[in-house]
Amino acid sequence: MVSRKLLFLLSYSIFISIFLINLIYSKSIYNGVYFVKIYFLFYASFVIIFLELFILLKADKIKYRFLIIDILFISLLTYLILTIHLNYLLIFLLLNFLVFYFSFDFIKINSKIIFFTILIVAVIESFIGLLQNYGFDFTALATFYKIVGTYTTPTLFVACITHALPVVLALYYLNKNENIKNIILFTIGLILLAVLLSGIRAAWLAAFVGIGLFFLLKDLNIIKQWLSKRHIKIFTVIASLLLIMFLTLMLYYIRPASANARLLIWRISLNMIKDHPITGIGLGNFAVQYMNYQAEFFKNPANIEHWANVAGNVNHAHNEFLQIFVETGILGLLLFLAILFFTYQDTFRLIRANRLNEEDRLIIIGSISAISSILVLSFFGFFLYFPYLTIFFIAYLAIIGSILKKYQKGIIEFHLTRSVHLTFLFIITALFLQIAPKMYKEYKARKVWQQALILALYKQPELAIKKYNQIYDTLKDNGEFLFMFGATYVSIDSCQKGIELLERSKLNYNNPKIYIALGNGYEKSGRFQKAIKNYQIAGYMMPHQLYPHYLLAKLYHKIKNDKKAISEAQIVINKPIKIDSPAARQMKEKMHVLLDKLKKDH
Repeated sequence: MVSRKLLFLLSYSIFISIFLINLIYSKSIYNGVYFVKIYFLFYASFVIIFLELFILLKADKIKYRFLIIDILFISLLTYLILTIHLNYLLIFLLLNFLVFYFSFDFIKINSKIIFFTILIVAVIESFIGLLQNYGFDFTALATFYKIVGTYTTPTLFVACITHALPVVLALYYLNKNENIKNIILFTIGLILLAVLLSGIRAAWLAAFVGIGLFFLLKDLNIIKQWLSKRHIKIFTVIASLLLIMFLTLMLYYIRPASANARLLIWRISLNMIKDHPITGIGLGNFAVQYMNYQAEFFKNPANIEHWANVAGNVNHAHNEFLQIFVETGILGLLLFLAILFFTYQDTFRLIRANRLNEEDRLIIIGSISAISSILVLSFFGFFLYFPYLTIFFIAYLAIIGSILKKYQKGIIEFHLTRSVHLTFLFIITALFLQIAPKMYKEYKARKVWQQALILALYKQPELAIKKYNQIYDTLKDNGEFLFMFGATYVSIDSCQKGIELLERSKLNYNNPKIYIALGNGYEKSGRFQKAIKNYQIAGYMMPHQLYPHYLLAKLYHKIKNDKKAISEAQIVINKPIKIDSPAARQMKEKMHVLLDKLKKDH
């Protein structure tokens, strides 16, 4: 029989390795940066859950003790699971978050080891990012952006490293060895430089807040000697508000177009909330619904005039609080805010009480400062949207919870027997056996998908379609796959098949390109009114783009509706070019030619 000690060691090792999943990526499968991380997270999660439940079977009874933040965390994840419709992978990942959170108590994870693991991840990511910034990109991921680490955008890159700064500071003060302290100082400089060069303004603010709060809480006793408790509260609130307002305004004026784009997203997101205020539109459905709301918004000409140039193809609210509200409603948002409120309240109360030993004090200060950094990032971007990044947030919550339990009583305590744990083991195993084969098939299918995409890009659509057909049964519910498959059929004039796939893709994927492809398909098959409708939707979704109006002008000319052809041609000619390109200039030139021809004919 495997010993309990060995099972603990295995669980501990895999638990630590989950943070390192952020460094994994693949160029051989479609969307390999995101999906490979999820793939490894899924299997590592199951192994941890299985090992921990197996450990529990070796004991007759296990005592559980919950704080209020534990109960709120369970409540939030339970609520999210109940709102999911037949997405087994998402359900399993949420269960993993639950086990991951309570593993800190169960396995007695050493917080310093977690901090060092986070330091390693942040340093490696920062080093990769800095190499990319200076032209050495061995990852081949920095295609559209200069610095991305093992991700695809600078936003995700800084999301992985910025929160580590207060953690590294905690390690600096925890170590007495001068050589180690000097190495840690160097890593702080490395991470700060990577954050600065990323150009992400929210990350600069997040780094400032994380570091600032760390030193404020670390030196709280010194500050208390100078100010009363009441004065400290007033000073902290006023100084924080003024500083955040100043920095936010400063960051806004550095890149106002980007800031205005977020304001547009938030405005349209509020329209989504108005339609689904209580339970939201469903977890993961923001990307499916947003562009429809944006198209509706731009049907108003006044909105086009003021907002068209900052509109984009959006799949995230660029504000986690707003995203939670949109997808889970007021119930989900209140549960999330309640977790934050009690975490901050209990943490600050414990720090002020001076009951913590030095190690616990620095660990809990580092954790709450890291959470604050994450929340600042989450207000301007996305963090919790990606499961492999969410792991960091949950780890900090769990570390704080485990320290709080040393110094305060739980509000609920109970025992669970071996039979209950055995039941959990059967349920988790059954769920794993349901999902694991699908995950493996999807992993292999995405390799073929990548091959098909390359064939389509290199003008070999017939070969691409053969590849797409090979994996259709596996990916037939993936909207992005159906879009690419359908668009490829339309490109070779197999319009009916392409239209069927494209119409189905809209059920769980939303992109203006779907409507352009549908318009092409309907136009080629002679269904001109449907083609016009789809081109118009694409135009409303992305009102700054010339292409939908260019296609409409050509189609109206084709069906001899000269009045509307002139109107659309003038839109193309008069619309400012957002991103200059030969294609954009060529469209404008062709519309000038068309307009001259139509005017001569009349």
